[in-house]
Amino acid sequence: MQRMFHIVFLIVAVAVGPALLAAQDSANSIVVEVGGVEHTVSAADLAALPQDTVRAREHGGPEETFVGPTLAAILAHAGAKVEGLRGAALAQYVVIDARDHYRVVYAIAELSPEFTSRRTVLAHSVNGQPITAPVGPWRVVADGDLRPARWVRDVTAVRLRVPPP
Repeated sequence: MQRMFHIVFLIVAVAVGPALLAAQDSANSIVVEVGGVEHTVSAADLAALPQDTVRAREHGGPEETFVGPTLAAILAHAGAKVEGLRGAALAQYVVIDARDHYRVVYAIAELSPEFTSRRTVLAHSVNGQPITAPVGPWRVVADGDLRPARWVRDVTAVRLRVPPP
């Protein structure tokens, strides 16, 4: 009987395992849209980008240390121009989408290192620990925001938009 259980378990593991891994990778990836083209960016892609650190407080709590790539680096990775912005390019904005349909907007100049020393990261860890559900695996944290209203939990997409003429 125990041998039969092991055989059935192995068959199920072989059949279902790849689907579970794909679902897990999908859950840890985000969509980055630039120029109307959506790119799926995996956790490995995000980990390969330069990592930055933001120390911030949420709702008057203790200062915490968040680590992750900047939104500017993520957008550049997907082909967006985030430096040398002039004229109409400064009207671009970035929409951050969350799994619960929460949505916030950042002006492109708020994210460009040429316009601000403030950093906005897509954090994967806080105080050295991975950010887990329901807040993570990805959370936008903005350096210097006095209220964390634009700190998006459980981020699913980063979308660069151009306003209509």
